[in-house]
Amino acid sequence: MRQFIVLATTIIVSAAAYGQRCDSALLLNNSWAFRVGRVKIFDQYLSPQEYKGTGYAWAATHGMYYPKTDYRVSWSVYETFRYANTVNASMSAMIMYLSAEIGFGSYYHWRPVKNLTLQAGGAIEAAGGVKYQSRNVNNPGSGDIALTLLAVAKVRYDIPLRPLTISLQYDVSTPVIGCMFIPEWGQSYFEIYEHMKESLPDVVKLSSFHNKTGADGHFKIDLIFSGFTLRAGLVHENRWWHGNGLHFYSNNIFGEIGTVVDLQMLCGRKALKRSPVLL
Repeated sequence: MRQFIVLATTIIVSAAAYGQRCDSALLLNNSWAFRVGRVKIFDQYLSPQEYKGTGYAWAATHGMYYPKTDYRVSWSVYETFRYANTVNASMSAMIMYLSAEIGFGSYYHWRPVKNLTLQAGGAIEAAGGVKYQSRNVNNPGSGDIALTLLAVAKVRYDIPLRPLTISLQYDVSTPVIGCMFIPEWGQSYFEIYEHMKESLPDVVKLSSFHNKTGADGHFKIDLIFSGFTLRAGLVHENRWWHGNGLHFYSNNIFGEIGTVVDLQMLCGRKALKRSPVLL
């Protein structure tokens, strides 16, 4: 929230300073959503079994069109925080999972027909997670750390009604290239720390299509009223990666409910036409 306040303040000050030279109103789109759903994880470093359970997430996104692009190029910053408690099939052990992601992306917008918007672009994402296994004495925990360049595509269709607009949108992203942390089989985190210089080339791997694949999808239905927007959605996260003889995957599906809030910045002495819906 503190970062968001700083960002909003910066935009307001910039708008005031350059207001006389801009030709349209600035609009900062913000969305917040709470998610709950089913989580499946497999971490061969901790266990040879799949673990299933309930997961929760909080997601926030902030975005705006770049100036002087005629509402064709936008940027967004997003953060996602997750918690999951999972058990194996025999109910003999559990894995608690915490993770966070933060990313920045840019997207080009096409509007081939009225009310339809297509977007394509990319995002750089930093992700980190911690898993704790309740019965593993020697290596009870493991970490997921990655920096990834994602390819992103979005499609949005607006249905104008009275007194609201219904908006349908589907976003999908897939990893392209990056780096990730994977320990070697049987190697403890204490050993990695003790022999940091020797271990780093072995535990930090280049990631691309050969060892990291997946697709994250997000289907959203927005009910856009004159003063506020309600959002319901369905999120699927399907990711697979491997390295050092170890295999991992995470298959999650969440339902979500949230809202979208627009902060409109004045251009010069008055607000002009509102920019197209963004998030």
